[in-house]
Parts: sequence; C-alpha cells; structure tokens
Amino acid sequence: MVVHGFLAVSKERFKHTASSSYPNVTLVSNGFLGSSPHKPTVAVSLQTLNAYRQLHRACPRLSVQAFVKGLCWIHQVPAKKHLIRQFSEAYDAYLEIEYRIDNLVASALGRDTPNWRMLNACAPCLHKLTDEPPLKYSLLVAMDGNQSLKLVDETFRHGSVRQDGRTARTDIWLSHAEVDRFKDEVGAPVHDDDGDAWLDLPERGDVSLETSVDVCVERWRNAGPEARKKMFALFAVTGIFVCLCRHGQLLILCDMVRSGEL
Repeated sequence: MVVHGFLAVSKERFKHTASSSYPNVTLVSNGFLGSSPHKPTVAVSLQTLNAYRQLHRACPRLSVQAFVKGLCWIHQVPAKKHLIRQFSEAYDAYLEIEYRIDNLVASALGRDTPNWRMLNACAPCLHKLTDEPPLKYSLLVAMDGNQSLKLVDETFRHGSVRQDGRTARTDIWLSHAEVDRFKDEVGAPVHDDDGDAWLDLPERGDVSLETSVDVCVERWRNAGPEARKKMFALFAVTGIFVCLCRHGQLLILCDMVRSGEL
C-alpha cells in the first residue's frame, strides 16, 4: 500500500491481526489511516493528519489543497488532484475519530454536562477554593461583536442553494434557536431627560468640547439603523458576538443574525 508521511512517500506491507476486521483497523494500529473505508489503496500517517490539523488551527487560510501541494514538494512527486481528494477523505475520517474519542473521554471524566466547557473555561476566574473570600465582582467579562464574518443571504446568491445541515459540535457556540428565545427581551430604550441632556449638550462655557460633542453625536446618529437596513437585508449573518473573561478565555459565542450588536 502507498503511504504518505510528512517527509516521504513509500510502499508498505501490513499484516492483519486476528482482531482486525477491517483494513483501517490494521492501518490505525500502525499509525496510518486509509482514504476509503473498505478497500483503501492509499494511506496517510496520523502524524501528517495531526500536523495539518494544528497548522490549520494556527492559520485557517491553509487549505487542504495548499497543504497537499506542499507535501508533494517535500516528497518530490507531481501534485495531482486525486491526491487532494484522498487526503481530504482521510482527514474527514480522522476528525470524526478524534471527535468521538474526545466525547468518550469527556463522558468518562464527567465533562459532558450542559455548559461544562463554559463553566470551566478559565481556572482563575471560575475555580472556587474552600473558604475563599467573596469578591465584589466574582467574574469580569467582555462582550463584543465582529462584523468580518458575514454570510450573504440565499436570496442574493446565484445558482441553486446548497443545503448544509451541519451544526456546531460544541456547546460553546449558541444555536440560533437558543438565541431566539431572548429576541423579544430587547425592549425599547428608556428615555431619561437628565441622561439625554448630558449626552446632547456639552458643558457650558467649553467651546472646544461643544464642537467635538456635536460632531460625535451627529456622526453616531448618521450611523444608526437607517444606514444599516441594506446590510441587514443582504447578509443573513452579519458577524459573530463573543464573550470572554479578563484572561482572554472564550466563554460563549453566537452568530449575529440580521442584527448588529444588540
């Protein structure tokens, strides 16, 4: 069988054991994973698959195609399309195996309870010691939205829509249904005469402050909902909204669906 490692490509022979009912069982026991489930002719080393996983984690722009082409340069072989397809299929199977192993480990350790990841994301913030004196603020977090990750609505796309039924495999990403439970809890703003006066009117006698505040308020009003209606119509998802603790650990995040930072 042709096996692809990180530094070389070679042909290897593998011997089935009595407990190996499938070829991939034998391959995995030897540190490889086949590109097909039943009769693989090409295998990729687990080390190479893990290398791409960690590199892609550090640089999400690194595609499978680019990585395989890089391997071909290292192996000094021509880059062909079927190599990209074979690596991609092996990598999908590798991620599925890793995911199921993580689930089994989490279940054995009692880490599969709801919101476990969020409640244990940061030890300095969330771990409580015995007889620990209470703090005025037990947890400091920051929440903010980013509008770089947009998704164009299907109405404005060309061609047929490709259905994608996949969902996030972590409870740290809130689903649309979970977020929609609170859609009616964003009430109208409460008008406060004193607050409005402080916001719209500068301090008396300060000409420079008067000019700067007037310009700031006017620009803020111009960037209001009227100017963003077209954006909300074009994009089904306008970005993501995240919540982090003061140590930078991610607690929870969700998509901003046809909305800004509410």
